[in-house]
Amino acid sequence: MLESFGYDDNIVMARYLHDVVEDKKYTIEDIEREFGIDIDTLVMDDSELDKSLSWEVRKKHTIEEIKKLPLRNKLAIVSDKIDNLEDLFFKFKK
Repeated sequence: MLESFGYDDNIVMARYLHDVVEDKKYTIEDIEREFGIDIDTLVMDDSELDKSLSWEVRKKHTIEEIKKLPLRNKLAIVSDKIDNLEDLFFKFKK
């Protein structure tokens, strides 16, 4: 989605990579080492790194942190939410 609107390669790459940190064995340090600080920052801003906290605590923290971010970082986060909603829509449709 971000690519179709003309956003830069780093923001597109970060969208692909954020689930790697949340759901796989890779760390944010791995992302920085392989892809650089810009992509690392975008991924970190779009990732919930402490899944041991309750859903409500994590979401409240995310909302507060998003307020402080530049637009570019917010776009990565919002596009993730849109993708998640599209997935849910197609699952319900089935």
